[in-house]
Amino acid sequence: MVFSVWDDIELKLSPTEGRLLHFLDKPEIPPTNNAAERQLRRVVITRKVSQCSKNDKGATAHMRIKSVVETACLRGQDPVEVLIGLSR
Repeated sequence: MVFSVWDDIELKLSPTEGRLLHFLDKPEIPPTNNAAERQLRRVVITRKVSQCSKNDKGATAHMRIKSVVETACLRGQDPVEVLIGLSR
């Protein structure tokens, strides 16, 4: 069995059994998590500015609503309609 340099690096560094360099084979997979980091940053700033993290209940409510809204947007759904549907 012949291994390339990339195979060797992947075997040594990947705790997820060969997924470390998976993005090289599949261009639709981004090589970084920058998009997730940017989305999370917006959520954290909004939470701090709106002061809803003053107590656990407010922070939890904000994160749940924000999660539903962001997921709906990513799926091309109307966030308001999704929230209304969840409240029924």
